[in-house]
Amino acid sequence: LKFMNDEIFSVDSFRFKPEFLAGVATDLIEYARPGPLSVPQGVLALQTQAMDGLLSAGTARRLLDLPNYLPEGERKGAISLNEVYGTLQGAVWSELKSGKEIEPMRRSLQREHLKRLHALLVRVQAPLPADAQSLLRLSAVSLRDELRSAVAARKGSVETRAHLQESLSLLEQALNASM
Repeated sequence: LKFMNDEIFSVDSFRFKPEFLAGVATDLIEYARPGPLSVPQGVLALQTQAMDGLLSAGTARRLLDLPNYLPEGERKGAISLNEVYGTLQGAVWSELKSGKEIEPMRRSLQREHLKRLHALLVRVQAPLPADAQSLLRLSAVSLRDELRSAVAARKGSVETRAHLQESLSLLEQALNASM
């Protein structure tokens, strides 16, 4: 979880120099590739794959059952599902606490996080355990409150403000939807 937080979901993990990105050219030998390599799409694919694993029903079940397999003395230090949800959300939405501008690659990651929250809160395709559903809703309410504060602050570029407003709207829809 620490590795994912520090290396996959961190704001600084995928900062590339423009000279590097300009030098990433299409490999003419790979004729089957549909188009030029998109670094932001590749980064987002890696991040969403990691996020899907953390938000899966299987991960939720294993972490909720973990205390049953540990001696009483070791339970306090064991990783919890609440810790996973909180760490993931804090990493993906770190700009809400820092007040920094949200760059395009980060906005894409945040949209993917919201899509997954929305799906888990509303459509429940792979049913989460009841405790996982409750923890996810609690995390979503916390995120909604942070988004409300960020929208009210009216800071950042027009793109950032629009993204925050849209994110807040989508999250409120998910929280207000009937199951």
